[in-house]
Amino acid sequence: MHGLKAHHAVRIERLYRRRIPVEKVITPEVARECATLTFETRRQIGLLINRLGQVESVIIGDHHELVIPHLSRSRSGLRLLRGVRLVHTHLNNQALTQDDLTDLALLRLDLMVALGVGQDGGLQDIFLAHNLPQTSHGRPYVQWKPCRFHAFQLDCQDFIETLEQDIVKNCPGLREGVREGRAWLVSVETGRGADQQDRLAELQELVGACDSEVLGTMTQRQTVLHPG
Repeated sequence: MHGLKAHHAVRIERLYRRRIPVEKVITPEVARECATLTFETRRQIGLLINRLGQVESVIIGDHHELVIPHLSRSRSGLRLLRGVRLVHTHLNNQALTQDDLTDLALLRLDLMVALGVGQDGGLQDIFLAHNLPQTSHGRPYVQWKPCRFHAFQLDCQDFIETLEQDIVKNCPGLREGVREGRAWLVSVETGRGADQQDRLAELQELVGACDSEVLGTMTQRQTVLHPG
C-alpha cells in the first residue's frame, strides 16, 4: 500500500472482511466503496472473489492497470475454471482492456468484471467477460454489452455452474481428469496427536493441490517405529 494515505489503507484492508452473497457478482455497497476509493486515490482497486463470496485478495493498481498476483495451484491443472473472479474498477468508465481479456483466458478466471467509475466518483457501467466452452471466431471468451451498474442482474453461482457444465459437455474427458489421482493418507508417528493431525492436514492440502482425491486417512501412534 505504498503511497496511500493511512485512512485509505484502512478502508482497503476492510475489504478483506466483506462477504458477497454467492448469487451476486458483487454487492452495490462493496462496488460503491471500491469506486469511491478509486476516485479518491486515482488507482484501480481489484477484488479476487471465490465462489463462497470470500475476498481472497485485494489488488491495488495504478490509474490504468493492476497486476494479478500469483494464484493458488488449486484447479490450475485443469482446463475448467479457476474458481475465482476478478472484479475491479476502471477510471473514466473505461471498458475491459486487452490485458483484462488476456488474463481472463490465460488464468481461466470465472469472470472478468470492470466497474466503470465516472468523473464524479459514482458507478456508471459494468463490463463483463467470460470464457467460452468452445472458441468462437478465434476467441476463447465473449464480452457482454456494457450495462448500467444499477440495472445489472446475474445469478453468479448459477451462471458459473452452468458454464462449467457446458465446458465439460464440450470436452467430456475433462471431468474424468478433474481428479486423476486418488490416495489414502497414512500417518504413523511417535509424537503428540495434535502434531500428527496438523501434519496430516498439511499433507491433504498438498495432495489436493496436485489435483488428486483423498479417499480417506489413517493414523497410528506407536512408542517406537520399526524400520523395514
